Formats: sequence, structure tokens, C-alpha cells
Amino acid sequence: MILPRLESFAAPAIAKAASTPKRFLALYVGHGFAVTPNDEHPSSDLSWYPRVIEDKLKFGPSMAAMQPLADKGKVSVFRGLDHPQVMSINGHSSADSFLTGSNPEGTTGSPSMDQVAAMAHGKATRFPSLVLGNEGGLGASGSSLTLSFNRSGRAIPSNNDLLAL
Repeated sequence: MILPRLESFAAPAIAKAASTPKRFLALYVGHGFAVTPNDEHPSSDLSWYPRVIEDKLKFGPSMAAMQPLADKGKVSVFRGLDHPQVMSINGHSSADSFLTGSNPEGTTGSPSMDQVAAMAHGKATRFPSLVLGNEGGLGASGSSLTLSFNRSGRAIPSNNDLLAL
């Protein structure tokens, strides 16, 4: 019996040939998290940031889900960032400026970092951007429920309904 060539047989070869799209993840903890000086503690279980052991990132339990990606060299961790333009904002209610670095009052045209990444790399993914939050919606200036702002500086509502995704 002779069968016609089926496109589905070529899918695994095509999938291997395609490069893995770049992803960007930003986590915001409004009231911060406890770290010891230099984030060192006798128990690495309390460490939020990864430790560097033999030039490799090693995550503790709180971020253990990132370890497989770190093992492949696909994780970059930024710490100690500062937003001097927003020093007048209460640090516990500054989600509005977390990914823009700009004061949300009277600022326009400041897309958030995640949306800049989505514009640059999002075409290679099914969803260029997923804006998720534990409450969903927009909130208000100074008590934002989203970290994401479009290229015009308008807030993008966060989604907290995972079934809707």
C-alpha cells in the first residue's frame, strides 16, 4: 500500500529546526520580600535570589520552578535596580512605575518594559503578551492592578481569570 506524504510527519523536524522564542517575565511584590544583607542566610531555603555556585545559578525553593531554565543558561536575574524618576512615589504602591521607570502622574508615551519586549519578540509566540495579576483589571494611579502600559502610556488591564486564557 502506498500512502501520500502527510504534512504531520514533517512536524517534528520543523519543530526542532525552529528556535525557541524569547520570553520575558517580570514579578512584582508590592510590599517587597524579606532578604538578609547580601541575601545570604545559613539556610538557602530563605533566599529569593539565586546563589551563584561554580558560575551557575542555583535557586532556592521559592523560585525552584526557574531552575530547569537556569540549568540551560536561559535565565537572567536583575537586582538592585533603582528608579530615580519615581523617588517621590510610595514604594509600596508603585506598581505603575515598576516596568516604566517613570512617574505615572502626567506621563504619556512610556511603554512598560514587558510591552517593549512584546513588540520586539512577541510575533514569534502565540500570545505576544500575557498581562496577569492576582486581582485583574486596572486599579487606579498609585494603586495599580497592572504592571503593563502600551506605547501610549495607557494601562493594560491585567487578567486574573486563567480559564479565560
